[in-house]
Amino acid sequence: MITLILTSYIALAASMDPPASSSQSSEKLEIPSSSTVMDCGKPDPRETKQDGTYTCTNHYKKEIPNAKFTIRKGKLDGQAFGYREDGTPEFEGNFKKGFRDGKIKTLWSEKKKRFNQTTQYVAGKRNGPEMIITDDDNDNRQVKLFKNDEKHGFTYYFRQGKMFDASDCEIDGQRAGPEKCQSIVIPGYESDWAEYQNAQKAKADQEKADANREVIRKNRAGQVIERYKLKDNQVWGKYERFYANGKLALESEQEASRKKSETEYFEEGQKKRTSLYDGRAEVKHDEWYQNGKPKLSWTRTFGPDRTTISKFREYYDNGQVREEGTRVGTVFYNGLGDYDGELKTYLETGALYSVENYRNKRKDGLQKIFTEDDTHQPIQIEEVYASGILQKVTTVDAKTKKTRRIQEFMPDGSTKSDKKF
Repeated sequence: MITLILTSYIALAASMDPPASSSQSSEKLEIPSSSTVMDCGKPDPRETKQDGTYTCTNHYKKEIPNAKFTIRKGKLDGQAFGYREDGTPEFEGNFKKGFRDGKIKTLWSEKKKRFNQTTQYVAGKRNGPEMIITDDDNDNRQVKLFKNDEKHGFTYYFRQGKMFDASDCEIDGQRAGPEKCQSIVIPGYESDWAEYQNAQKAKADQEKADANREVIRKNRAGQVIERYKLKDNQVWGKYERFYANGKLALESEQEASRKKSETEYFEEGQKKRTSLYDGRAEVKHDEWYQNGKPKLSWTRTFGPDRTTISKFREYYDNGQVREEGTRVGTVFYNGLGDYDGELKTYLETGALYSVENYRNKRKDGLQKIFTEDDTHQPIQIEEVYASGILQKVTTVDAKTKKTRRIQEFMPDGSTKSDKKF
């Protein structure tokens, strides 16, 4: 008695569960539906494979269809429809002897009440065009061609119904150069391809025209602010830039967009800077203050390990030299670099103030400073450095050349000795 009741309970519980999905049994026919609660009746035609036309429904809501198909000689054959669990369309197409054959439509999104992919099949393999729609209005889509189940040719891209790109060339499923796909045209899209080719040619012609022309840019007032000529999309010859008042702001001579020389002007018309170039590098530079006096000048050469060596002279705005010497940098650094070797500095009067020596970015060796003491008597201070560390300071009377004081220092900067004379 107990055994009978238990058996009846199990049978009742089983009748309430949804049927097993087709993936659980390799014996079942693969029905084109993603529903996991599909009920095709008893006995299940997917297992019996008995010939006939069938409709499968939602196990819990019998009014919702999940699949419609026909079986002939134990295989799917003829038109078939697939639906999701909620009854929204998912698949529409034809089978022939168990294989997809002809035009197959697939709907990806449950929110879109239309099919958005159409693929041509022959005996279960993709052969022919495949169209994928990417929006509700059928404006944005892409089209591919398949040959023996492998992508063959370009992918065509459409926006608002017009083809705007053809790319991703593949031959028999393998990536290839675009030139190999030029002769492969997707059937049914011959006119789109021809129109696209004409548009590409027109675009290339325009780009060529744009790459070989005189460029004149103007501001809103119609004033020319920039002027130059292009050859193969590079600047050749004179390049000019103008201030809003129409006066020249900058001019340069260029070859293939590389500057050979350049001059910059103040808005009143006087020179502000001139530069000479060797390749991409500036090798000579001169600057002026707005009053016409020199401000900075340097020349640059190139040393080993991509170093730059710049001999420079910097000025006060009265025309007197402020400092002069050498700086060492690298080709990757836009500035002049660090002091190297002898550096001279001057007062605005033109008098020499100091002579310093640098090595590896640090003061090294004898440094001389020409100044005055508290009584305005001229003195000369001589400092000795070793790799940036002060070692000794000697104060000398500039007139008598007699030593007044000698100071020596420890490596940490503390006083080692201090002698006055």
